[in-house]
Amino acid sequence: MTVASPARPESRAAGVHRLVCRNCGAAEDVDRAAEHDPCLEPATGTGFRIEAAEVTFRGLCPACRARADGD
Repeated sequence: MTVASPARPESRAAGVHRLVCRNCGAAEDVDRAAEHDPCLEPATGTGFRIEAAEVTFRGLCPACRARADGD
Protein backbone atom coordinates (compact mmCIF):
# COMPACT_ATOMS: atom_id res chain seq x y z
CA MET A 1 0.00 0.00 0.00
CA THR A 2 1.06 3.55 -0.55
CA VAL A 3 0.09 6.73 1.19
CA ALA A 4 -1.75 8.84 -1.33
CA SER A 5 -4.68 11.11 -1.81
CA PRO A 6 -7.97 9.21 -1.78
CA ALA A 7 -9.11 11.13 -4.85
CA ARG A 8 -6.81 10.61 -7.82
CA PRO A 9 -9.25 10.19 -10.71
CA GLU A 10 -6.78 11.22 -13.40
CA SER A 11 -4.43 8.35 -12.52
CA ARG A 12 -7.00 5.65 -11.81
CA ALA A 13 -7.93 2.97 -14.28
CA ALA A 14 -11.52 2.37 -15.28
CA GLY A 15 -13.18 -0.43 -13.37
CA VAL A 16 -11.51 0.17 -10.02
CA HIS A 17 -12.55 1.57 -6.68
CA ARG A 18 -10.36 3.04 -3.94
CA LEU A 19 -9.46 1.66 -0.49
CA VAL A 20 -8.27 4.23 2.09
CA CYS A 21 -7.13 3.50 5.65
CA ARG A 22 -8.76 5.94 8.05
CA ASN A 23 -5.87 5.52 10.48
CA CYS A 24 -2.62 5.78 8.50
CA GLY A 25 -3.90 7.04 5.14
CA ALA A 26 -2.62 4.07 3.12
CA ALA A 27 -4.52 3.90 -0.15
CA GLU A 28 -4.79 1.52 -3.08
CA ASP A 29 -7.01 0.70 -6.00
CA VAL A 30 -9.17 -2.43 -5.97
CA ASP A 31 -11.05 -4.03 -8.85
CA ARG A 32 -14.80 -3.66 -8.95
CA ALA A 33 -16.84 -6.71 -7.99
CA ALA A 34 -19.26 -6.17 -10.89
CA GLU A 35 -18.93 -4.90 -14.44
CA HIS A 36 -21.57 -2.20 -13.90
CA ASP A 37 -22.25 -0.16 -10.76
CA PRO A 38 -25.99 0.60 -10.81
CA CYS A 39 -25.79 2.52 -7.54
CA LEU A 40 -23.61 5.12 -9.27
CA GLU A 41 -26.39 6.26 -11.57
CA PRO A 42 -28.15 9.34 -10.16
CA ALA A 43 -31.88 9.80 -10.16
CA THR A 44 -33.17 11.24 -13.40
CA GLY A 45 -33.93 14.92 -13.74
CA THR A 46 -30.73 16.29 -12.19
CA GLY A 47 -29.74 18.21 -15.31
CA PHE A 48 -26.16 17.00 -14.91
CA ARG A 49 -24.21 15.26 -17.63
CA ILE A 50 -22.34 12.72 -15.51
CA GLU A 51 -18.74 12.28 -16.62
CA ALA A 52 -17.35 10.23 -13.76
CA ALA A 53 -18.30 8.57 -10.49
CA GLU A 54 -16.05 7.28 -7.72
CA VAL A 55 -16.36 4.79 -4.89
CA THR A 56 -14.01 5.02 -1.92
CA PHE A 57 -14.05 2.37 0.79
CA ARG A 58 -12.72 3.66 4.14
CA GLY A 59 -11.64 1.44 6.99
CA LEU A 60 -8.50 -0.05 8.51
CA CYS A 61 -5.67 -1.51 6.44
CA PRO A 62 -4.24 -4.90 7.46
CA ALA A 63 -1.32 -3.33 9.38
CA CYS A 64 -3.58 -0.98 11.36
CA ARG A 65 -6.08 -3.79 11.99
CA ALA A 66 -3.26 -5.94 13.40
CA ARG A 67 -2.14 -3.11 15.69
CA ALA A 68 -5.74 -2.48 16.82
CA ASP A 69 -6.40 -6.18 17.44
CA GLY A 70 -3.18 -6.43 19.45
CA ASP A 71 -4.25 -3.71 21.91
